[in-house]
Amino acid sequence: MDEHFRDLVIDKVCTSPHRRVAPSYGFDIVPVMRHAWRAATLTAVLRATLLGSVIAPACAGALPASALVACGLALLWLLRLALLIHRGDREPRTDRKPGRRNKERQHRHRRRL
Repeated sequence: MDEHFRDLVIDKVCTSPHRRVAPSYGFDIVPVMRHAWRAATLTAVLRATLLGSVIAPACAGALPASALVACGLALLWLLRLALLIHRGDREPRTDRKPGRRNKERQHRHRRRL
């Protein structure tokens, strides 16, 4: 259900007009593509259902109910975003390059040995 991987599989295998797919050794590409398309369909159905849960009460004349549902969905989205940010803060950052200060310390340590 990883959206990035699903989109990568669909873009590179199905909808890429310029490249041929290399032979896949060790797995069959057909079930992988079916799974990717099924995941894309489920995501589209979920988003359409969420949109319908806001639009249907508004069309029925229940604007307060529509506003409450929209605010509830916005709060759930903000909670998800806050959790993603919180998880990102706890993970160690390995993308930093060793600075000049670390190189100087390593050089001093080598001279002592």
